[in-house]
Amino acid sequence: YLRKEFTSEKKDGWTDEQFIYKTRKKGFGNPFKSRFWNLPDAVKDEIGKELEEKMIFLFDKLNVKNTKNHAQNTLTASQDLPSLESELEYC
Repeated sequence: YLRKEFTSEKKDGWTDEQFIYKTRKKGFGNPFKSRFWNLPDAVKDEIGKELEEKMIFLFDKLNVKNTKNHAQNTLTASQDLPSLESELEYC
């Protein structure tokens, strides 16, 4: 899909891997957005587990564990969650 729809964005001298890396986020929009939103719960859970493992690894490497108190004193959490309807209206 990326090679077909965004081929004009490939710069001279880029390898195919560089092109895919640079345009990868465009593969999650239309026409695929609704398919990602509607993945089975088991698939979403597995994706979540993999992301959690990656974040744990990164936090360990960056030595930013046990910073919850600092974050709570510095940041304000937002309660604005996206709705499925508003996200799909562009599909």
